[in-house]
Amino acid sequence: SVLALEPNPAVYKKLVRTTWLAGVDTVNAAASSTNGTADLLIPVDSEGRRLEPRATLEDRGQASVRVQVLRVRLDDLLRDTTSKVSLIKIDVEGHEAEVIRGASDVLDRHRPTLVVEIESRYVGGVVAVADVVALLTKRGYRCHAIYGGTLIPWADFDVTRWQASYLAASDEYRAAHRVEYVNNFLFEPIRLVRT
Repeated sequence: SVLALEPNPAVYKKLVRTTWLAGVDTVNAAASSTNGTADLLIPVDSEGRRLEPRATLEDRGQASVRVQVLRVRLDDLLRDTTSKVSLIKIDVEGHEAEVIRGASDVLDRHRPTLVVEIESRYVGGVVAVADVVALLTKRGYRCHAIYGGTLIPWADFDVTRWQASYLAASDEYRAAHRVEYVNNFLFEPIRLVRT
């Protein structure tokens, strides 16, 4: 079974409409480190158009529409589940660390694989990407960047090369040169061998 969380009420309606035949369970809430409510900030461009895919609980000081939403800890949401949690996908535009902090019991009990989008532009730069990765590697997870069909070990991943250079390049430069952008990471639990 699949459980999908979406905090934005407008996007949530689309989620329900497009997945109801697939048997996806949906929750109109944001995963975070605490329960309660929060402002979801939906950035707007210079013409006032809402940039729904970039909505986040993180305040970056940019022009945004604020929508109050429910936020939940995955530990509380999944506390009574009898099913094994095998995979968690996190795409929260800079709120990754808080989602991970709110899922510590789930991570310890179920040891799921995770796919996490982590972008230096949203988490505060090169060091902050490493900080988010460390939250999981310290919990016994192995990290690889997902580059097409290739996995790049975290030890070989260069945030400046794979993210910062792309973000610093102009649209014209990107069009004329191959500038790659890698922002999804696979976290696999390290299986302990018992003797």
